[in-house]
Amino acid sequence: MATAPEKLIREMLASRLGVTFETARLKVDDWGYADGWSILPSQMWLVVEMEAQQKHPTTNVLKYWPYLEGHEDQKILLAHCFFPGSPGLDSSRGKLAGWLGARLERIFDGRFFYQRLVVTETGEPSEGFRELQERLKGTS
Repeated sequence: MATAPEKLIREMLASRLGVTFETARLKVDDWGYADGWSILPSQMWLVVEMEAQQKHPTTNVLKYWPYLEGHEDQKILLAHCFFPGSPGLDSSRGKLAGWLGARLERIFDGRFFYQRLVVTETGEPSEGFRELQERLKGTS
């Protein structure tokens, strides 16, 4: 990859969605950090989690559960990004990450939205991008 995966994805999403990503890291309380984030006009956060080498992609979804319980006014749209060679793309753990995302959408109805993206090594979206665009329209 010519550039860091997180930077590649942030640049692609910023360009294609017309959003600006914050330069400061987003600390998700004591649960970790996001790979990228943008504050949308609706005050919802578009949060990016990148799975380039991670074998346990569930942790990048699960950390938003306690965060949202502690921040009842916060709304998050999680773009969970994978590359074709990501270890968690088609594994049972990757499938569990999608299941967790859907479950959290039900638990935090109207406050949490999950979208899985698959992005080529050159930063072109190959799966889930249209759905992300639709989610952005529906959350404004």
